[in-house]
Amino acid sequence: QYRTSMLCYAGGYTHANRTWVNYTLYNDDGKHGGHYAYTSSYPFEMLTSKMPCTTWAYWKKEIPDESLFEDHAFKMHLVFKKIKSELQNTYIQYSHSDCVNATCDNGRVISADYCDMWITELDYSVIKQAYTWECVEVLEVWEAEKDYLPLPFVEYVLELFHNKTAFKGVEGKEEEYKLAKAFLNSLYGMCVTALLQAVIEWVDEIEDWKVHHITDELIKEHLEKLRMWKDKRYFLNYDWGVWIANGARCRLWNDLIIPYDKHVMYSDTDSIFTDIAIDFTEYNKKIYERIEK
Repeated sequence: QYRTSMLCYAGGYTHANRTWVNYTLYNDDGKHGGHYAYTSSYPFEMLTSKMPCTTWAYWKKEIPDESLFEDHAFKMHLVFKKIKSELQNTYIQYSHSDCVNATCDNGRVISADYCDMWITELDYSVIKQAYTWECVEVLEVWEAEKDYLPLPFVEYVLELFHNKTAFKGVEGKEEEYKLAKAFLNSLYGMCVTALLQAVIEWVDEIEDWKVHHITDELIKEHLEKLRMWKDKRYFLNYDWGVWIANGARCRLWNDLIIPYDKHVMYSDTDSIFTDIAIDFTEYNKKIYERIEK
């Protein structure tokens, strides 16, 4: 399950709209476009989105109904035949898929005769809007129930976020601000710390590094340590990190890139540059409603 979760994992979306590449763009009056960014995108996901919170169970060989996506997480191994982007911006990563006869946009798939990949239910909801295809073959689907993150974790996120915002620019509180910001950023990173890694050690005799590659034996040994709580570095859920990044990336796509496709010049994880001005008044109201809920 850890292996398949790793295959589903991807970080933020950082890419240019290919139709704008190699152009120099100016915004002299500040009215025609701009740079828009989400405030604390990853902490927002931790506080308001549901994450996988049960063990994974095998699902049937079919794509689940999208009405289940709110309360159920899915890991899907799919093969898309004759897939093609319908937007100027491209979502699928070539390096995270196995493609045949692919046309790429700087590492993103514009089209392919065959595209084999692992994705989550959130990825599927974006791909369905951004691409068309002749048919899709379902190889494997796993399901887990989703819930909000544990209350102590949520309360700690809120405490750090409060300190980060309250102490920013306050004289005498520079250290508290730096620590709160660093700790807040680290919570996501601690979720997606690799559980299984090759061991690299310095050998004096040869004056060089030696790599102990992962073997079945090393995996069993390491997992046993984790089960016995002898290794205190790992205490958060890897899947939470996968869905935190996934949720933030898909929100960027659903809220901004898909609706404003041709006007989006460049995106970076939690922000976009556009050639038109966007009013976020109504959007922010919905965000407050989501937080209240």
